[in-house]
Amino acid sequence: VNEIRILASIKHPYIVGFYDAFLARRDRELWIVMELCGCGDLASKVERYRKKRKYMDERVVWSHFIQMCEGLQCLHEQKIVHRDIKAANIFLAADGSVKIGDLNVSKRMKGQLLRTQIGTPYYLSPELCQEKPYAWPSDIWAMGCIFFELCERKVPFDAPNISGLVQKICRGPTPQISSNYSDFVRQLCCEMLHRNPSSRPSAETILQRSEEHTSELQSPLQSR
Repeated sequence: VNEIRILASIKHPYIVGFYDAFLARRDRELWIVMELCGCGDLASKVERYRKKRKYMDERVVWSHFIQMCEGLQCLHEQKIVHRDIKAANIFLAADGSVKIGDLNVSKRMKGQLLRTQIGTPYYLSPELCQEKPYAWPSDIWAMGCIFFELCERKVPFDAPNISGLVQKICRGPTPQISSNYSDFVRQLCCEMLHRNPSSRPSAETILQRSEEHTSELQSPLQSR
């Protein structure tokens, strides 16, 4: 029901569209009809590149990343924190576009910081790991994790158990994107993975700064 409320209030080309909702099977199940994204998700795409031992072209990375940031900016402008940004929740449409989906744990902020500890471990921000109040910068941290993942074909922080993962997220060295990508990509990722939430750029700032950089590249590629 929470997901329906949020999806029904949003219409954006880079957020999975909501069409309808209804009760089925003698009113015991709530069904949601959403836009079809028939080409899988970013997690599957990253896995394909990993298996082929190939790096994603920087133009493709930017094409996906900018669309994600535009969708995220829309959510944040409406005071909505997604709370489960991850590669598996970024879906690929047939036209090559990417769309943020799975808003079932999203929350509309009403003047106070959020406190419920929720999300997927690999993408948890330091403030969430430390059970501190949080807001939109936690989504930016998760987006930074995806940015790194698109470039390096792996998550930035990994460990054999949750306690080890939390240790790395909160106190381990910040991983660096390789020299296969531009200095701007590497710098921006570090800023998004800053442990101080107030030091992370907003989605709007990221888009403003990215515009000049991407204009220097050729037209973005879109590959499935």
